[in-house]
Amino acid sequence: MIDKPLITIGITSFNSEKYIKNALDSALNQDWENKEVLIVDDFSSDKTIELIEEYIKNYDIFRLFKHKKNFGYAEAINTIIKNSNGEYIAIFDSDDRSVKERLKKQYARYISYKKEKKTQNIICYTNRRVINNQFFKSSNFAYAIGRKENEPHGKIVADFIFGIYFPEKNKNWGVFGSCTMFIKKSTIKKIGYFDRFFRREAEHDFAIRASFKNFHFIAVDEPLVIQYKTKSQYKSKKNALKYSLSLIQKYKKYLISKNSYYGSIFLTFTRNFFVRKNKLIAYFFYFLALIFLPYDQRLLRIKNSKLIKNIIKTKIL
Repeated sequence: MIDKPLITIGITSFNSEKYIKNALDSALNQDWENKEVLIVDDFSSDKTIELIEEYIKNYDIFRLFKHKKNFGYAEAINTIIKNSNGEYIAIFDSDDRSVKERLKKQYARYISYKKEKKTQNIICYTNRRVINNQFFKSSNFAYAIGRKENEPHGKIVADFIFGIYFPEKNKNWGVFGSCTMFIKKSTIKKIGYFDRFFRREAEHDFAIRASFKNFHFIAVDEPLVIQYKTKSQYKSKKNALKYSLSLIQKYKKYLISKNSYYGSIFLTFTRNFFVRKNKLIAYFFYFLALIFLPYDQRLLRIKNSKLIKNIIKTKIL
């Protein structure tokens, strides 16, 4: 008798013919026996669906759902959530590889933390290796939030995402990443589904709402995912800025209550122009952000010599 809970592996795909087999192999080869794999294709126009159908025809654990139009990543994850049977859900990206021990290690981390903190309000991530244009450098690691002791929880995480909380050393900060997310399905009801409006930033919106419900953000301190960065319209820097600003507008009342609305806007421009390697404009917006941020946050940043670097660390754009 299998005593391990059923885990749903969710894979979203859109024009993923070059990489989809990597994700399917990763899901099939997980050393967690009690699993199902849900694949949601978001109206691909290439050979993605044909490749998936050919791959899964001999395996009962796979189920394929086809969107009749392109809704975006967030709605694809919602389709996974709504159709999953697992007690837990793990999200795999179509252009990534997950090591075979990923489910086992994330489940163990979740259970250990649950017992320690006596809460199920947990989102578990993992570190990942990031490969750009098929090249990997030793520095290209995305270190996840909560990967070590002093894992952040509550509204302070929302402030961290908005950039209005200057990270202090007493918490273990890092990046998020829906492609590494592991969560108990029943707790998603407390947060709500992913907001389908956000073709970028949906994972941060989800994390913000989770933080308002006092969720804990933890991770496995190992690179259990190899993330292959691929270019697309929705991953452009222009779209990153558009949806980052939309995120601020969604939570405008909250940011106003923190006296940080305009500060958050200018920090968003800072990040965007720094990523574009336009440091002069980035510093200009950072100067504006300092003017509009609360005094205590302004003082912390002024005292720190690596101003821009610390702001950039709040999010991967």
